[in-house]
Amino acid sequence: MWGTTGFSYDSERVPGGKLEESWKSFFEPPAELNGQVAALNDEIELWNAAAFYLGLDQCSESTEDAQKILAVLEKQKPVLAMYQSDGTIERMIAKEVIMHQQWNGAAHRTKEQLPSLVYVYPKEGISMWQDNFVIPKGAPNQEGAKKFLAWVMKPENIAQASNFTGYNNAIEGSAEFMDEALSSDPAVVMPNEYADRLRPARDCSQKTRELRNRVFTRLKK
Repeated sequence: MWGTTGFSYDSERVPGGKLEESWKSFFEPPAELNGQVAALNDEIELWNAAAFYLGLDQCSESTEDAQKILAVLEKQKPVLAMYQSDGTIERMIAKEVIMHQQWNGAAHRTKEQLPSLVYVYPKEGISMWQDNFVIPKGAPNQEGAKKFLAWVMKPENIAQASNFTGYNNAIEGSAEFMDEALSSDPAVVMPNEYADRLRPARDCSQKTRELRNRVFTRLKK
């Protein structure tokens, strides 16, 4: 599976029914959304989103960049309802908030019960991540594992995994076996014009991780 971490909003409850495809809409939302925005309780995704918004390297080791990221997050904090990674789907469906930082698969499942939901691919960049299968070194039945992987990567089989999880997969030819609601949702099957907005996950240095953690700890005080 692969997915992205952007944000969603209820188009029926935002001014004019549409927001800019930018992290600005999330970090500096219209005044009408004060107290109606929720962020993930996730230091990596918050750091990355702010870095993309500012045009900074997500793996920056600069204390100056860290201060800029902290400033964006602290400015946003008063307008937030909460930092929470659990229950994003239920919270949006119940209309407890109007906007939520969200994973695209969660956005899809939200849209099944809230058709007015819009998932945003911010123009400044959006986190892209992958869930992968691995065979551990020394596994007692490596040949069996390889046969399983060959089976699960058949288009008709991996499509069933996508239908279950609500996330897209990387197997060519699987789209024809995916549920129509899934394959027709741009939150799951990303429009080609957004490809240059993807920012693949990176393993940042220890210095970056320490800066990121310090920023998040300061933010949550």
